[in-house]
Amino acid sequence: MLLLAVGLLARSFALDADPANHYIPEDIGYHVDEGYKTLAPRNLVRFGTTTAHPEDGYGDGWMSASPVTQWPYIYAFRWAGTTELTPARVVSLGYFLLVALALGYFVWVRWGGWFVPLAIGLFVADITLFHFSRSALFEMAIIGFMYLGLLLAFAERLRSGRVLSIAIVILVGAIASYYIKLSSAVYLLPAIGGMLGSAVVTSRRSGLIFTVAAALSILFLYSTSQAWLSRLELGQLSTWTVLQNDMHLLAPTTTILGYLGTILILRVKGLSETLKDGYHVALISIFVLTPLVLSLFAYDPLRYYAPAVPAGLLLAIEAIGVFRKRMDSAGGQGDWKSWLAMLLLCIPLATVIQNSFIEYVLPWLPFLQGENPGISEPVQKVLLPITVGGLICGMFVLHKHLSVTVSAALLATVALHFIICTAWQYRHLSAPTYDAQRIGNLLATIVKEGELVGGDWAPMLTAGTEVRAIYMDRHYNNAATIHTVKPRYFVDAGRADDEHNMSGMLARKDITVTEISSLGSFHGHELVLYELHFGGAG
Repeated sequence: MLLLAVGLLARSFALDADPANHYIPEDIGYHVDEGYKTLAPRNLVRFGTTTAHPEDGYGDGWMSASPVTQWPYIYAFRWAGTTELTPARVVSLGYFLLVALALGYFVWVRWGGWFVPLAIGLFVADITLFHFSRSALFEMAIIGFMYLGLLLAFAERLRSGRVLSIAIVILVGAIASYYIKLSSAVYLLPAIGGMLGSAVVTSRRSGLIFTVAAALSILFLYSTSQAWLSRLELGQLSTWTVLQNDMHLLAPTTTILGYLGTILILRVKGLSETLKDGYHVALISIFVLTPLVLSLFAYDPLRYYAPAVPAGLLLAIEAIGVFRKRMDSAGGQGDWKSWLAMLLLCIPLATVIQNSFIEYVLPWLPFLQGENPGISEPVQKVLLPITVGGLICGMFVLHKHLSVTVSAALLATVALHFIICTAWQYRHLSAPTYDAQRIGNLLATIVKEGELVGGDWAPMLTAGTEVRAIYMDRHYNNAATIHTVKPRYFVDAGRADDEHNMSGMLARKDITVTEISSLGSFHGHELVLYELHFGGAG
């Protein structure tokens, strides 16, 4: 409990600051999407309606599509008496607390009290959970429902049968998909598929289980097809894109822990026995298959990988528990299927190790690397088979003591996880920035009561102010329809959607665009404020 208290205290510090500039900087959505995802609740609390204008093309935002997130935001804003982002971020912190408490109890019953501080410590330290539990995005809500559902489905005290466990996961998936975000299905479909497959392969009542579970799964697939089918981009599919698991950019040590944990479980238990454990199958399916699914998407920002990250931590905990219980059991020593599974896992593990080295270690080595340190993609493609081959050779050389070797590597990575993630947390907490608040206060001095300010980033920058913001991108309140809303000002962040709308407004003869001033920098982008006049030049 002390570890959890320290973790909550750290997460509560500077909770009103900007998202960390150094964390996944290439994922702009992580840094600004809190604005439009909390916009409707903020408008409702501040102005009494979910929209800033009756003709607002963004409508009620996420109110209908994500009531599980929106209504807690509303209550949080009302309770706090402010529409700053802090109350909404506290909601995410609440999801983290619920998962951590449930995990502590689950691990205590499953493995004993010694594992509770290990499990809580891994979760508290993890850099992905740290940042997303401090953010008013939907990923933490998805994580909360996903893993609370999994822990419930496989709780020792309930002793759920296989069909019931699958049904619980499907039910949780349906709730998360239809009341948080439809893309939640992307994370739970691998778990459901893995559990269904293992049930069919290992159960004596495979026919009944297959019929019931397949019917439920097909229903779930069909009802969530909008989330995954429209996102598939098979034209970009290649061996290299499938191998490029971007999860390491969110949490390098956690990703390595997940693969090492999976290999250790397979080594100690063997593939056949692992398939009989629905909890292990669900975790492995989420952790291993989710990145493969996301690699097929045309749009897969780094934050989309966040809900799969806790599975890596849980696999590490399970691996340590299994190894401690059986020590250097023969397990799958003579089982070629187990060996095949472990060798296949060496491929993504090698990819993550190589990419993590290039991303986090190579730039710090003391030799001249030029302005852009790193290794080109063609060279990476040559090095990857060598890295994979090295891991596979090492497994064969150490096959007699492979369990001990992998467990030692796992524990070393656990130690590294605590050191690196704690350092990254300190880096953010020791130097928080408040650029969004500064720009919002500046806008509040320019925009008069009743006037509107539009832009892709406008909802983020106006949080906590009296300024009415209009969310503008290519689809909502764009240059073709903006005359119905007539915002007085437009914030240009220089991003693709802003440039699209700016060029569209400049091309219209009934809109005059005048630059007012620079608003300063936010997340490395210079923001410019423009005044809009509708109804012809002048």
